[in-house]
Amino acid sequence: MSDLKEDIVIKSLRFAKSKYIEGEPFNFDSLKAQMKKDGYNQPNSDDRFAMVLFKEITSDIIINQSGERHMSLEAYIKLLEYDDLKETRIAAKDAQKWAVRAMWLSVIAIIVQIVTSN
Repeated sequence: MSDLKEDIVIKSLRFAKSKYIEGEPFNFDSLKAQMKKDGYNQPNSDDRFAMVLFKEITSDIIINQSGERHMSLEAYIKLLEYDDLKETRIAAKDAQKWAVRAMWLSVIAIIVQIVTSN
């Protein structure tokens, strides 16, 4: 996990994944509470974003009468892709650092060769 600040959508996906791993369904109110805990502040009267997010990250199957659901497979795959992309970016930055070092080493080697050949 990185030090980068994560978007509220990613934090919500991680919440859904943790509930999925624990085998616990969650409902709209628990997602809203988690979003508030994660720093997403919205007026109580405007739950549209939270509702859209809830529908996006949950399956259509309602587990019980309180409206609890599990994380959808599509949302789980999106989170895996996000984590994979994040790891790839870190690896690319590391590869770029090594490439710059290799270029400088080549330049130094060329200069040493020119100096010693005279």
